[in-house]
Amino acid sequence: MKRFARSMDVWLLLLFSGAAALYTAWRGQDQNWDLLNYHFFTGYSYFSGRASDIAAAGLQTFFHPAVNVIAYLAFSGLPFPYSAWVVLLVQLLSLPAVVVISRQLSTAIGLRKESASRYLALLLCFLSPVWISELGTSFFSSTTTPLILWGMCLLLSEGQRPVLRWLLAGVMLGLAVGLKLTNAPFVIAATASVMILAGGMGRACLRPFLAYSVGGIAGFLLTAGWYWHLWVTWGSPVFPLYNNIFHSPYYDLVSFRDMRWIFNSFGEFLRFLYQAAFGTGKTSEVPFADARFLIAALLLPLALWRRAGGPIKAPGKAVLIFFLVGFALWAFAFAYQRYLIPAELLFGLVIWVLVVQVVRGERNVLIVMCLLFVGTIALVKVPNWGHGHIENDAARPFDVSIPESITATPARYLVRGVPVSYILPSLNPQSRFFGLSFSPQVDELISSELQKPSALPVRVLMNAQAAGFGREWLNSLNPSKEPGWLDCTDFWTRIDRYFICEFKPKDVVPMARVLVADIDYANLRNSHVRGVLSEKGLSIYEPWGRWSDGQQVQWGLANCVPKGRVRVELEANAFGPNVDQRFQAFLGEQVANFTLKEARQNVVIEFDNEQDCATTLSVTIPKSTSPQELGMGGDGRKLGMAIVRVRVSAAQ
Repeated sequence: MKRFARSMDVWLLLLFSGAAALYTAWRGQDQNWDLLNYHFFTGYSYFSGRASDIAAAGLQTFFHPAVNVIAYLAFSGLPFPYSAWVVLLVQLLSLPAVVVISRQLSTAIGLRKESASRYLALLLCFLSPVWISELGTSFFSSTTTPLILWGMCLLLSEGQRPVLRWLLAGVMLGLAVGLKLTNAPFVIAATASVMILAGGMGRACLRPFLAYSVGGIAGFLLTAGWYWHLWVTWGSPVFPLYNNIFHSPYYDLVSFRDMRWIFNSFGEFLRFLYQAAFGTGKTSEVPFADARFLIAALLLPLALWRRAGGPIKAPGKAVLIFFLVGFALWAFAFAYQRYLIPAELLFGLVIWVLVVQVVRGERNVLIVMCLLFVGTIALVKVPNWGHGHIENDAARPFDVSIPESITATPARYLVRGVPVSYILPSLNPQSRFFGLSFSPQVDELISSELQKPSALPVRVLMNAQAAGFGREWLNSLNPSKEPGWLDCTDFWTRIDRYFICEFKPKDVVPMARVLVADIDYANLRNSHVRGVLSEKGLSIYEPWGRWSDGQQVQWGLANCVPKGRVRVELEANAFGPNVDQRFQAFLGEQVANFTLKEARQNVVIEFDNEQDCATTLSVTIPKSTSPQELGMGGDGRKLGMAIVRVRVSAAQ
């Protein structure tokens, strides 16, 4: 029967792992916010030994980046789904640990290892929606969880050489908290479990407990190099957290804490346990549903009252203590759902132990576990953190398309907006990256770094929202503080649209024939915009170009249009009632009229610019009309002209 139980355990692991691999492939390439915002870049930075960048990924730049190396190497080196399966393989290491703990528990609660109720308990463990949502993704709560669960396995194991087992358990738990500080509640919970286990060992517990403590310190020291770097460089080992204690000069003297998830009262916590069964976003950005919270909350008082299963042996008590202490500390310190994954994967076993205490007889336990499993699977909701179905391309997981003229040369990049940092590994590796607006103190540090002599040009990398701040904001970032020329171009990734602007001295720009703006919408894949920071009144990109949508189209230019003759070249055509009607083009405050035909044509509009600093080009639509109004379908956009290309230049 023991061989049968082990065989069933192996088959269960293989079947669930295969299902997880298929699910990961079906769901698509990971595109979660944290991957884009810092996981990918910090993995790249740590792997590449980049020590000269400053806050390139904002606050999260300073979180221990070692685990992110796995996702970076997988996503940048392998095509999907193989990249996701590499990460999945690490995450699935938790499952054998759960199986081993279940076997240890069966003895502690007086049931056979081959009991069918144990397999239902394992299925309840595997039915962890937030853990499932992380499979194949860069989230590293699930990547570090195997260290915690295997540490518990070693603590619970019986047999010879307890000193070595507890030493290794301590190493794993110390390593888990060093790699991810939010694992601390479960390391404390494991230590509480050690007290339970040591209680039955008498004086013999001293050496194993000492070994556990030494192992924990050693495991943490394996990761301590990062915290030493933070302390030496930034004045705090956990910078910028708890700066009211460490007083780093590079951040305000506050204790940073994300209060969005914290329970404000015990009543709110109890409501969460109920709401979690049917769907809640209280502890997560993306709602999830997990009935096991409510089931465990209802079973716990019943189990304390009934105690039908008799005394629970030390390993069973240790698992319950680990779960309850870890859960309580999580609820008090963080209350953020992904941080609970080490306990989430043990939910089924905890429910199993409680059911054994509530009902008598193995058959009755099996019936109750069946009902609870059916109820859980009926209500479960797995959150989706963002995925996309893409072509297999190992080198372009985000389809970053930056012009080669930019990637070929290194620069000092000022980075603004989120998410942006996932783009940085696609730029020249000799570049330096500076994240803006992390803190006023760090902004001052960046400013002083930019004043140092360097042959590298200064460029600003930003998303479209930041580019909308305009040229005055951009010029305020120019370290030379002298009026210059902004050489700006846009580019696309699978995620969003971005801009790169380089500060150039005005004396190197031939103002008499300068190309102020070059707007090319002709190719959906390769369209580009140079010299423009913002656009208004335009519809979505289409394979041929873009429609106007509304009464006016406006482009915000990166530079002042030079005085003198200015030439605007427009490739476009009119829609419906706008054919042969008078369009008005405005360069700043100056106006010129033109007409368009129904067929695509090239129009040249000339201005005699006398304005000191004209920074907008706009076109007023004579009769913006929707196809719906003309009986041409359900398209409600107010169309006026189809724009393929626009060029603004100083006339020669």
